This record gives sequence, structure tokens and C-alpha cells, in this order.
Amino acid sequence: MDVAREIAKDNNQTLVEKSKAELASSNMLLAKYNNQTFVIEKLKAELASSNALLAKYNNQPLVEKSKAELAASNALLAESAHSCPVLFAKPGDLFWHPTAEHHSRQEWPADVFRFEGYVPPLCNSEGGRFVFEWMEGGNGIDCRNYGARNGGVRGLMGAFPTSLYVDPKDPENTDRISLPAQMIWGFRIWCEEEWEEEEEEEEE
Repeated sequence: MDVAREIAKDNNQTLVEKSKAELASSNMLLAKYNNQTFVIEKLKAELASSNALLAKYNNQPLVEKSKAELAASNALLAESAHSCPVLFAKPGDLFWHPTAEHHSRQEWPADVFRFEGYVPPLCNSEGGRFVFEWMEGGNGIDCRNYGARNGGVRGLMGAFPTSLYVDPKDPENTDRISLPAQMIWGFRIWCEEEWEEEEEEEEE
């Protein structure tokens, strides 16, 4: 009886040791698998980072092309600002405009205008208007020195009939004129100092 118990005890002990060994082996296998998974995920992340860097490198020509196009657009914008400064004006900016001098032998001083703002188009079929108010100099919008309509800035622009070029917000103001974009090219930025210097040079 004691011998049988001893044998059973030994057999049980052997099973326990075997189970421990198998468990240790399973843990090692699990650790190996987890480590392999970590390595794989790390490799995936590194691969994704490399692909992103490669895509960025491949897009570099597009970036350079965009920079070139932007530089060209800025250059064109600068030329436009020089050619037609009114397009970049804000209300209150001063401009001068040549006046029609064919009716007189004398030279009139520059007509100075204040830019009042841009009036959006009333409908899709017509463009917006640029509104100016005459401040000083020259003959004004109309030839006020001779009581005529065709000798001032209006005559030079051909802004007739007059009813089509009044300020929509103040149509009775004869010192104001509203113009479409194709008629504003003659306005130049007013700088009194530069104008006086030019007059002095002409007198000399």
C-alpha cells in the first residue's frame, strides 16, 4: 500500500514537472511571438515613414514648379499694380488724371481725385464701378472753367452720356464720377512732392 502511494506520488510529481516544462516552453514561444509582432510592427512603421519621405522627395519637383508659378504670378501682380494702381487702391487714396487740353493753349495742373471705393455690379450682365471724387486742380471732371461738358477729364475718357457715369449712391454730386474697369487705366498715384519737382524741372 505504501509502495503504491509512493509510485502515485512520484508519477504525480513527474506530471507536475512536465507541466511546468511545457508551460515554460509555451511562455518562451509566446514571448518569441510577441517580440516578433513588435519587430514586424516597428518595421511597418519604419517602412511607412520611408514611403512618406520618398513621396515628399518625389513631389519636390511639383513644389519647385509651384514656387516658379507663384513667382511669375507675383511678378505679374506687381506689373498690374504699376500699370493700373486703382485696382489695388483703398478708399481715401489720391490719384491724378490727365485732363483734355486741346481746347486751350495753356497747360492746366493735374486733376486730383480721391478714390471713394468700388461698387459691385448690380447684376451679372454689367461690371462694377470705381467711384472717384474730384478734389482740386485742372478743369475738373467737366470743363468747369468754360462751363462746358467736354473739356475736362470726362472728355478725355469719353464718359458720355453723363447719366451713365454718376455715383450710384450720390447721383447729384457733380464732383463724383463712377467708371468701369476699362476706363480707369489713366489714374496715377498722386504724390505732390514728385509733381512739384517735375514742374520745377520743366520751368528750369
